Amino acid sequence: MEKNRLLICDDHLIFCEGIAEVIRSKYPKIEINICLSISEAQKMLDAQAFEILIADIKLPDGDGIEFVFKNKLKLSDTIVIVLSAYFNPYIIDKSKKAGVDYFLKKEQSTNDIFDAIEGNKSNKLLDEGFVFDNQTKATLLSKQEREIVHLISLGHVSKEIADLLSISKSTVDTHRKNIHRKLNTTNTAELLKLMHDNKI
Repeated sequence: MEKNRLLICDDHLIFCEGIAEVIRSKYPKIEINICLSISEAQKMLDAQAFEILIADIKLPDGDGIEFVFKNKLKLSDTIVIVLSAYFNPYIIDKSKKAGVDYFLKKEQSTNDIFDAIEGNKSNKLLDEGFVFDNQTKATLLSKQEREIVHLISLGHVSKEIADLLSISKSTVDTHRKNIHRKLNTTNTAELLKLMHDNKI
């Protein structure tokens, strides 16, 4: 790969420096810029073009995917890579609409990062194979977990759900944690959005 400008946007400096070191080990001539916030990234992007952008989703002052969407025109010739610990169909769909090229989970291998940097379309990680279909999502949840999701959608809190299902609040809380784990959601709003969009 010829010398390129790469921008890494993540609020964990040690993580940014680690990724930068990994990338430099393969591409020693690459120019790497690091920013720790959306506002910093915006200033850098306004000042110069980047051939590659690696961004996290959750930053102190905004959302990395929304940043990409806002700058879709400026990033039209940029390989956009989202590198995140969060992964679910709702986020994937949001990334696609924003113009993200690759969605990598932080535990994936360095080779996946290199493939994305090189624009390897055969390993593009936003294909439909990474998104559960509706039937698969539904089967991930037990009958009681689906009942709990339904009651959550009606606005009930854990104590009320426990009373309605004649189980303890701690059992409800455990089920809620398992639901988030199975569907890769991080909060109730995200869970309900996913369930609503996929008619589950």
